[in-house]
Amino acid sequence: MGDYQHQMKDERRPPSILQEGARLVRVTEMIFGTSKNGNEMYTTTIEDTKTHKSMQVWLVATPKKRWMLKSLLTACELPAGEDGVYDWSVKDVIGKSVIAMIEHVTEPWINKEGVEVQQTKAKVTEFIQPEKDAGGQPCAWED
Repeated sequence: MGDYQHQMKDERRPPSILQEGARLVRVTEMIFGTSKNGNEMYTTTIEDTKTHKSMQVWLVATPKKRWMLKSLLTACELPAGEDGVYDWSVKDVIGKSVIAMIEHVTEPWINKEGVEVQQTKAKVTEFIQPEKDAGGQPCAWED
C-alpha cells in the first residue's frame, strides 16, 4: 500500500466557459438524476474538441420540458420512431460529437461578502448534427 490514500471518485475539473458560436463538442458523461424542482434530468458533460475545455449541461427529461434532450438525441443521429418515441441508452450518446450552439450570458450572483457580482457563463441553446469532412469525421463549419 502507498503512503497516501485519497478517495477521488467525485473529483471533477472545474467548469470552463466555452467559446461562443457553433462549437464541435464530444459528449463525455451523462448522469441521470432529479433537479431541485423534482424534474428528471441528465447532467451531461460536453468537451470542446478544439480547446478540450469541458462544461456541464442539464437536460431535463420531463415531458413538455425536454426539448434540449431531444435536440441532443437528434444531433447524435438517434431518430424517433414513427410514434415519436426515442428508444436510446446513455451509451448511444457517450463519445458522440455534435455541434453545440453556445451563447455567453451575464448573470448576477451574491458572493460570500454579500456583494452582487456579475458573472459571464456559457449557455448551450441547441445541439445540431455536425457536418462530416472528406474522411467522414464530424466537423464544425466555424473555426
